[in-house]
Amino acid sequence: MRSRIVGVPLVLWTACTLTAQTNAQEASRSTLAALYQNEMAQAVRDLNWKGPKLSDNTLLAVCACGVSWMPKWQSPPLFEGKGKRMRYADAKGRLAGYLAAMQSDNQKLAVPYALSLALDPDDLGRPLWSSIHAYLGRFGDDYDDVLVGIEEAPRDLPILSLYQYAAADLLVWRASPRLIPFLLTMASSGDAYLRSRAIAALGVAAYDPSTSSAEEVIGILKLKAGSISANQRRMVTYTLRRAVTDDNYRVRAAAAFALGLAGGQEDIPLLKMLGKDRAYTVHPVDADSGTQWDYDFPVRREAYSALSRLGEPLVRFDLGTTTEPHEVPRMVKGCRNVTRDMSGMRKDEIRNVPSVGQGLW
Repeated sequence: MRSRIVGVPLVLWTACTLTAQTNAQEASRSTLAALYQNEMAQAVRDLNWKGPKLSDNTLLAVCACGVSWMPKWQSPPLFEGKGKRMRYADAKGRLAGYLAAMQSDNQKLAVPYALSLALDPDDLGRPLWSSIHAYLGRFGDDYDDVLVGIEEAPRDLPILSLYQYAAADLLVWRASPRLIPFLLTMASSGDAYLRSRAIAALGVAAYDPSTSSAEEVIGILKLKAGSISANQRRMVTYTLRRAVTDDNYRVRAAAAFALGLAGGQEDIPLLKMLGKDRAYTVHPVDADSGTQWDYDFPVRREAYSALSRLGEPLVRFDLGTTTEPHEVPRMVKGCRNVTRDMSGMRKDEIRNVPSVGQGLW
């Protein structure tokens, strides 16, 4: 059972934020590859790794996450267990370690703690989690390479293989034109969760403000228009349109989301089709609301938002809302309940997907 972080002393949070701000210039000068140069040279030996050759990005991720070198006596502990049983330690302790490292301006220790909290924040809360995410963002492309390295990690590699879904979520928020080749490859993954995140990230990376009115989506994500080639845009739009007919509702929802950012008027018929998608989820709601269940059509909801971003006059979709019991049969007639649909996904990974900052499916 993970412990709950019920609160963080304001003085520690303030100190953490101020230190992160004063370290901005240092973080921009010091790349993670330079910071962990010695550790990367010894990582395979330190891990006693006998599996397939690790990519450069995975070697960087292994060291930036502290997997190969973080001393077991480090206090507060970052990890617990050994080998395949290795897991992140209590989140409250990891937060204390991050704050202490930041206050002492020890980036080599701060980064592994920060990455652990970005990937596995438990009940950290969005404001502090966003501050940590912003600190890591100051390492720019190196932060992206760590996330890519986690995705490229072999299944038997400690820690990293357990957080590929969490890293995929972070890649949506970090998406940029530089990542498009990797995201196009990830979009063909046999794993439905990874596929959906790649599709969503492609929409963010190829965001076109000339066709979409979106400025901010899924909470902390602020959209920026990047420069991509005409060939890349063709490949992205082809991939997004193909995802519209994916068997998995998460991928279809991601396709609607992405087309609302990187699509155009020619994609409106596809979005209207997704506006009639039959997948729905059911979740309990607070008893004080006066109802028992919330019915949601995630693909329809994203299609509706996408059409709005593309300037299409809003069409009336049955999006599903918290309803009276007598209305439910009509609303879900001919539709499919996908609340427990984990097909094409790793159940051991789902447990590690953070809810902080999340607005995806």
